[in-house]
Amino acid sequence: MGFPAVLQAAATECGLGVGASVLQHYGRYQTISDLRLIAEPGREGLSMLQVRNLLMVEGMDVGAYKANSLEQLRDIGKPAILHWNNSHYVVLVRIRKDRVHIMDPATGMKVIPLQEAEGSFSGSVLVPTPRKDFKKKSRKVFQDWQLNTFFTKKMFAQYAVFVVLLVITYSVTFAVPVVIQSVVDAQLRGHEDAIIVATIGVVVGVAGYYLVSIARAAALASIVSSIGYQLLGGMFKRLLKLPLTYFALRSPGDILYRLSSVNTLRNFLSTNLTELVINIGTMIVILVFIAQQSREILIITFVVLAVLMLIWFVTARPTSQALDAEYAHASEAQVVELDAINTVASMKMTGSASSTYETWREAYKQSLASMRRRMVLQQGVLGSAASVVQLGGPLILLLASLPLVNQGVLTLGQAIATEGISAMLFSSISSTMFGIMNIIAVDRAVARIVDIQRYDPEQDGGTITKLASSDIELENVNFTYPGGTQPVLSEVSITVPEGHDIALVGSSGSGKSTLAMLLCSLYSPVSGTIRMGGINVQDYSLDALRSHIGYVPQQLQTRGGTLYENLTAGLDDGRTREEIEADVLSMGILDFVKGLPMGFDTIMSSDGENFSGGQRQRIAIVTALLRRPRILVLDEATSALDTTTERQVTELIARYKCTKVVVAHRLSTIRNAQRIIVLEGGRIIQSGSHDELIRIPGRYRDLYYLEDPESIAQEIRTHEAPQTQGKPQAQEPQDEQREYEESLYDHMAWVGVESAPRFRCRTSFWSSGSRYREATAARMHKAADNSRWLG
Repeated sequence: MGFPAVLQAAATECGLGVGASVLQHYGRYQTISDLRLIAEPGREGLSMLQVRNLLMVEGMDVGAYKANSLEQLRDIGKPAILHWNNSHYVVLVRIRKDRVHIMDPATGMKVIPLQEAEGSFSGSVLVPTPRKDFKKKSRKVFQDWQLNTFFTKKMFAQYAVFVVLLVITYSVTFAVPVVIQSVVDAQLRGHEDAIIVATIGVVVGVAGYYLVSIARAAALASIVSSIGYQLLGGMFKRLLKLPLTYFALRSPGDILYRLSSVNTLRNFLSTNLTELVINIGTMIVILVFIAQQSREILIITFVVLAVLMLIWFVTARPTSQALDAEYAHASEAQVVELDAINTVASMKMTGSASSTYETWREAYKQSLASMRRRMVLQQGVLGSAASVVQLGGPLILLLASLPLVNQGVLTLGQAIATEGISAMLFSSISSTMFGIMNIIAVDRAVARIVDIQRYDPEQDGGTITKLASSDIELENVNFTYPGGTQPVLSEVSITVPEGHDIALVGSSGSGKSTLAMLLCSLYSPVSGTIRMGGINVQDYSLDALRSHIGYVPQQLQTRGGTLYENLTAGLDDGRTREEIEADVLSMGILDFVKGLPMGFDTIMSSDGENFSGGQRQRIAIVTALLRRPRILVLDEATSALDTTTERQVTELIARYKCTKVVVAHRLSTIRNAQRIIVLEGGRIIQSGSHDELIRIPGRYRDLYYLEDPESIAQEIRTHEAPQTQGKPQAQEPQDEQREYEESLYDHMAWVGVESAPRFRCRTSFWSSGSRYREATAARMHKAADNSRWLG
């Protein structure tokens, strides 16, 4: 048996892929979706310590080692997980001479030269071994198929009609050899009238069979339509109920590919499944007929079928692995396509079109290579064997039947009928094997759908629909993205009285936007409490609570449709269109609509690219204000506006009497905020008004200096600077990186190395972005330190 290849569907799933592959090798069939329930990869994938802990939960002892060379692992005798290219994981299956056999969750099984492998090996190794309490688990093909959607009470009548039509089909199938046998034997006995009667019967039977086939197809279409609606409708409805964290951890292309897998299942039900059911029934009917004729012929039939089944069994696993690789690379190519379409402007400006095409071409070429390998096995090896059996099988049975005719065991009519009907038998068995392989392919598609099915929807058990007041209170709120090792927010406590406005400032990556999303109930805290109107947000109905909150994100997310449809999406407060348009124009920041030929009926592209950045931001602000929110959250809402328009927007927002939370990088826009919260590393390090914070050395004054060094110098000269921090609320974040590294270091044993550096494994393309943000923060701190001479 070959080593099981488990392919990742997302960039961060390689840790799950190697874990599932190793578990399947030892007899415990776990999929990536199964392991996601234990360890969510998060935005940065799984660290090596997390992979180790995951396998230990699954019943394995896992040794962690450091090696200088793969040569040290040549005689290890068991699969080992290798850290690869400092950003990936593969499974080392074996080393033979100068060739290394690995299972790469990105591409599948492959063999590469030892020298090439040494260049990719990062030096860290995990060696899993089953413990005594390790439990094997067999594969259950239909465990995730949601069979309850296939069989409902409303569909009982449809299935009843379909079954009746199948019975008629099988009766006709059984009647064919009987008629052949009767006609031949009657002819040999000189009963010529039997041919006329049989001819009339065949004509009537063929016409009836044609009508039955049409009725069967109509019944099947009705069944598949019902199942398809329940599957895709239910799946999409569930997708919309998933929390925002689900979408933060997956690319749009990956999610779309998972949804499209529902269509793969529907197409299987509409064509392949029907053929499979009919073929299986046909096989049974024909075998029953042959058994009635001769036991010897039945045995010969089973021998021929056994040869075909052996070939199918040998090709099934490599065909399945090739299919997995084909799907994985097709998904990767689709993600590149979607990303290219969404970022076509920046792609052109950065001159990355060629590299993007090369990335897509490589993924698509690998998908085609996997497809070719699958077709050679499926249609070449197995298909050719099936064709040979279909051609030669009936002849073998005829040659075996003739001696029995001479012995008087069979009549000539029985021999000819057996030969004729066996062609249908061998055709049915071939189609059945391909149908079973299609089930395996569809099971792969269902495995991708399961990711949506198993992810817990938003917790929306609250019943309160009215917001008594718009005051906000956060008490010791902590937040970490699923699978993350570092908290994004730590011990955040804020109180905002009703009608007040506060501003959140800090360097990039400090947690401002995440905190804004928590206030909008788009994220839920890992621990701590958020109260609005004195009531825990968990006690509110989410839809009702969000209807009281206006949110303007950094980037406006529009949908296909008109400008008016985007402005009023979900708005249902009884106002007429004329009243809504009048309200919009009265705000004074969407005057450009008057100059559009179609006005409010102007079509917006799905990403709003037919409007400028400033226009999109104004549309987002008006969309939020139209709902007359009790709480308004603005995340860099004016970053794309010119100074004049920004002043108009600021004055407009100031007129609205509600609680306001403003996330800002441009500190000049929040000078008048009643309270400014300064975040760093997910913690509150300063709090106060602008006048309070600008007088004292600290992060706020450093940031303000970077934006406007001349004005801050003047302000500092006019104030006496006290030596105390403005209402400090938290200590500087501790160095959790060292704590994490040492927790892994303590579990390491070393192979051929006296000492080794600390390391941390990441498996995501986002790692470089995180390092960039960390470096940026470090530069900001240095700039802030250098600026304090002004004080």
